[in-house]
Amino acid sequence: MIEIQNPTKNKRALILGITGQDGALMAKLLLQKSYEVFGQSREKNIEKQSNLDHLKVKAKINLKYFSLLDKNQLIKAINEIKPDEIYNFSGQSSVGKSFDIPRETADSIELTTKNILDAIVDLDTTIRFFNAGSGECFGNTNGIPANENTPFKPNSPYAESKVVASNFISKYREKFSIYACTGIFFNHESQLRHKNFVTMKIVNAAINIKKGLQSKIILGNINVSRDWGWAEEYMMVAWLMLNRKNPEDLIIATGISQSLCDLGRGIFAEAGLNFDEYLEIDKSLYRKNETISQLADISKAKKLLSWNPKYVGEKLAKKIYQETYRLKANYE
Repeated sequence: MIEIQNPTKNKRALILGITGQDGALMAKLLLQKSYEVFGQSREKNIEKQSNLDHLKVKAKINLKYFSLLDKNQLIKAINEIKPDEIYNFSGQSSVGKSFDIPRETADSIELTTKNILDAIVDLDTTIRFFNAGSGECFGNTNGIPANENTPFKPNSPYAESKVVASNFISKYREKFSIYACTGIFFNHESQLRHKNFVTMKIVNAAINIKKGLQSKIILGNINVSRDWGWAEEYMMVAWLMLNRKNPEDLIIATGISQSLCDLGRGIFAEAGLNFDEYLEIDKSLYRKNETISQLADISKAKKLLSWNPKYVGEKLAKKIYQETYRLKANYE
């Protein structure tokens, strides 16, 4: 079993990008572990805080509003909060959008990561830092499982920026002996996923078609394969990574690849529908430089963290549909 180094009682955590799927789920987990949780967001827009409302954790979080591009504001916040741990889930997260706004994407990932590392080195090198990486850094794995030693081959501005951020982590860790690590997340879903992500497009279509509100679903390339997982499980892995004796970058995935078509069929089946009957392919939706196939080797994380993913394949499809349906039922 993994040896947890630090008790959680009276610990403080700062979650950067707390209003997104991962940040909100991490906040929920840390509150369950009796942390005092602080969160950063760029803006006070109430709609963008809906994930915190859905999880019923907003009232328990100390929210701070500032841009991570402003290093002085970041330093001020860390000085005031004095966190034991920092989790970074911030940054522009759309692969497709990164082709349209490469500079903004780079700044939101590369520059912010460097600002955080510099702040830790300047203020308190005992702060533990988890940075969210991406399986997109590997590009196409072509059926061969990527492990922690697999060379990065990014094929999008988003992935390139994640590579740069990961390199910052390893270089600062080596030079300054800080506890900093990258969790290389492969695709991970939940009911909190933004509606623009394809999994949410599929599950929302299934719910709407079942209600008679929609007649079909229009998608691009459904033959792409990903190592899909359940986001809530991955947040536990992130916490385990940050509470080991020594920091190490690890892949966080399931070790099973599934096509978008099969995932769609599983989600629609849970709604009692036949995915193929409602599907329409629009080739104009095919993504530029699309990553076709991805698969991860999670043997190292399983060994070091004594962890196994619970939701894969059909179980994952059912979980995505059930939790999204439940969320919509509660808020409609």
